[in-house]
Formats: sequence, C-alpha cells, structure tokens
Amino acid sequence: MMRRRAAASVLALACVVPAAACGSNSGSAGSGGSGSKTVNLNVGLFGALSDAGLIIAQKKGYFTAQKLNVKFVPSQSAPTIISLTAAGKIDAAGTSATPGLFNAIARGVKLKIAADKGEIDPTHSWTSLVVRQDEFTSGAVTSVAQLKGKRIGVPDQNTATGAELAKALQSAGLSLKDVKLVPQNPADSFAGLQSKSIDAAALQEPFIAQATAKGAGHILLPFGTVMPQAENGIILYGEKLAADKALSSRFLSAYLKGVADYNAAFPTDGKAPVGRDQVVGYLVAATSVKSPDLYAKMAPVLLAPDGKVNTSSIDAFQQFFKSIGSQQEIVPSSRYLLGASS
Repeated sequence: MMRRRAAASVLALACVVPAAACGSNSGSAGSGGSGSKTVNLNVGLFGALSDAGLIIAQKKGYFTAQKLNVKFVPSQSAPTIISLTAAGKIDAAGTSATPGLFNAIARGVKLKIAADKGEIDPTHSWTSLVVRQDEFTSGAVTSVAQLKGKRIGVPDQNTATGAELAKALQSAGLSLKDVKLVPQNPADSFAGLQSKSIDAAALQEPFIAQATAKGAGHILLPFGTVMPQAENGIILYGEKLAADKALSSRFLSAYLKGVADYNAAFPTDGKAPVGRDQVVGYLVAATSVKSPDLYAKMAPVLLAPDGKVNTSSIDAFQQFFKSIGSQQEIVPSSRYLLGASS
C-alpha cells in the first residue's frame, strides 16, 4: 500500500496554543477558554499496548501540565467506545476504525479521528496470522494457501484485524469465505491454539509472543507485510473536543509527549532504549500485559511521532467494510479527519 499521510499536521496543531492559553474554565470539553481552571476530560481506552501514549501521558503528568484532568474510562470493545463518544459521555477515545464509526459519521454524528494510535509495518507487526504449531511442524499448514477450509479465530471481521486477515488470505488467492471464521477475543484464540480447537488465529501482542514462547503457534504471516502502515489504532474525538481547537491542541501536545517516551523506550533504529524500565512499569500497571519479560519479546507498536493519520489505510478499511455489507457509504477524509476541510 502506498503511504499517504493526511495533509494536516497533528504536531503543528498541537503547537499552536501558547503557554498562556493553557488555562481554561472548569467543566467538560468545549470550555477551553482563557481561564485558569482545569478542564475535566473522560477518555475511553481498552488498556491495550497501543494505548501506550495515553497511559504514559497520564502517568508522567503531561495531561496535568496542560491543565487537563483526564479520567480513563475502560471498555472492552470499539463499538462501545464509539457509542459513548457519540453520546458525549466520553470526550476522546483510544479505539480503532469500525464500520459503526463511519456509519455514524455518515448519519451526521460529529466524530473526528484526531491522531494515530498504532500502525503496523514489517518491523512493527504486532498483529499477525498465527497457525497452530503442530499444523506447521507436520507440514499440514506452512503457507496461507493451505488454510483453505481451516478454522481461524478472529475478534470480528468488522475490525481492522478482520480487514487485515482478509488481505492476508487474498495474498494467497483465498477469501474469508474459503475459511471457517471463529469469532472470539484474542485471549480465547490463544487458548484455542493450545487446546487445538482452532487451526489458526489473527492475533495481537502479547498473545503472539505467548503463543510462540509456549510452542502453541507459529507466525505464518505478519499483517504488517500485507498492509504496511495500516492504522490499527486511532485517537477519536467527540463533538465538543473536536470543536475546541485550543483544548484539542493541549490534549494532543500531552499525548504526543507520551508517544515520544514510548518510542524512546522501544527504538527500532538501533539506538539504546531510554527509560524502558519506567515505561514498562506503567504499561504493566495499566494494560493486560502483566509480565515485564514479555515486553522484550513482543513486536513494538508503531506510534507516529507527529500523530499524523494514514488516511489511505483508513480508506482501505472502509472499502473492506463496504464490500462485506457492514458500511453503507465511503466517508471522505474531509468528514472524518480533524482539521480537514469539510
């Protein structure tokens, strides 16, 4: 896939507010005026590895420095987070692209994708197609083409992971109709590989590292090789925060500082890690990955330093959702991207 970034720079937006404007009236998002009181923001998140920028920004006081009192609202599903954001019950969210998001925008709900929250590429493939180890060792499944008719665990085809699985199968001349999809969360898919109730799974970290370490699975195809720069995670704004440029800038400034700390802790350019033990401690406390040792084994999340959104991958997801009948129409970036002209 050709890498095409949104023209509007999230980093530039995050830098437009001078320090003197960091104060605001107390209350919900949308009251980011020139007062001196802190703004309360409810922020939804899964507690996934791709939430690292949000988690670090909270732990290191970057939100507080911007006079933002951020309260995390945990959730287990993107549809739930998107519904709460649309209803104004949360102001921002770390979530993922789904047909429900674009169907809501098409209906006129004023939601905006504000920033990147985790891409994949060949060196950051934290989502992969994993085959059961005994199937691979026996030679029964050593290529994607040999998955025809096999049972594959997947969270939901109406997700970025579902689109990436479809793309992986397509690379071998197959489609989702050529396999038996087993809807289940990644933890259950990991258990399914161990119990041999499924033949393969579309997994995310830490389950990829756990499956390979325990001899339950073999990485058949990293999704980062078939959909490089795919936006597996996004920062989503509700109407009030999207409409307040000053408040939005403060939030993004804090978030990007958290992203910078994560990238420094998990560099892929040969540099020595900076602050890794501290960052791992934050993530152990706030995510489902409770073993510090796993962080050295997992593929790191790719968090864009400038927060820019890869709109080409978002549009590829939309095309997939429309092709399976989950999305009614393609929404242009001018309607879903923060700062884009409508």
